[in-house]
Amino acid sequence: MLKAYWVRNLNKETLVAMAADFASFLISEGFVGKHKARNIILYGSVPRGDFTPRSDVDIFVDIEAPSKKAEAEANSLADDFCSSLWFQKWRRLGVKNRISCIAGRLEEWKDLHGSISANNILLYGRYSGMPEGRMMSIFSVENVRPESKRVFVQRAIFGYKHYGKIYRGLLGKSGGERVAKGCFMVPVESSKTMAEFLRRQKVEFRVFEASIPG
Repeated sequence: MLKAYWVRNLNKETLVAMAADFASFLISEGFVGKHKARNIILYGSVPRGDFTPRSDVDIFVDIEAPSKKAEAEANSLADDFCSSLWFQKWRRLGVKNRISCIAGRLEEWKDLHGSISANNILLYGRYSGMPEGRMMSIFSVENVRPESKRVFVQRAIFGYKHYGKIYRGLLGKSGGERVAKGCFMVPVESSKTMAEFLRRQKVEFRVFEASIPG
């Protein structure tokens, strides 16, 4: 039986990382290409910062040709994601927030348009102008084996303390932050260095980009 533990001090970055995971899921399932998605946008309580451990993680997929079928498929994929292996990592971390996904043409959703414009994080698509906040690359890493390799990789990324002396890892040197177990983010300009290190160590990872409001 899978045990879930509440994330201590559940933060915005953890839920942004999960939302980015869902955006990748939509791409891998063919939804983005099939419906010519222009943007995948995180909106609502997470960008605003007033979420709770029970809040939905609200996603809007801006598509060129909206239809009832596309709306139903987006809802179905959100349910599929929350019961998939993709989501198990977040369940193990104690995240119980579920994905709520709407697909449509953003300009036609007048009730949501203002709310989304005021508070959003772009998960996929092209931006117009310079986005507010920091552009970050979110890395997801798991199942590093054997144990000796896991310890080496963890120390190289997060740093370590030895005989009272603190050695900063790649994360500290780049100004990045740890989001959750197996998940961290770095400024986009440091993304290449981090990715090259992980590839040299033959560590499997996923990476997403998101604008994180300051």
